[in-house]
Amino acid sequence: MSIPNSICILRLSAIGDVLHALPIVGTIQHAWPDTTITWVIGKLEYSLLGDIPGIEFIVFDKSKWFYYHKYHNRNQCQYRCFIEPAVPHM
Repeated sequence: MSIPNSICILRLSAIGDVLHALPIVGTIQHAWPDTTITWVIGKLEYSLLGDIPGIEFIVFDKSKWFYYHKYHNRNQCQYRCFIEPAVPHM
């Protein structure tokens, strides 16, 4: 696999899930320091994580998620890699 030049992480809500995604970000930054990372995140989650260096955050209004999901086409986005981390709930 080639090293992606850009990655978008989509984890908007569930504070615990967002916090569980942090090791993924650190691993990516360590393994691929030249890869640009963008994280689409909710407002509350941004208030907790918004000061992580090297991450471009896009703060998203979760109340409009339906419209975003309905009209967004990942095949047309600018990122080489798109990650939607999920944490299994028991």
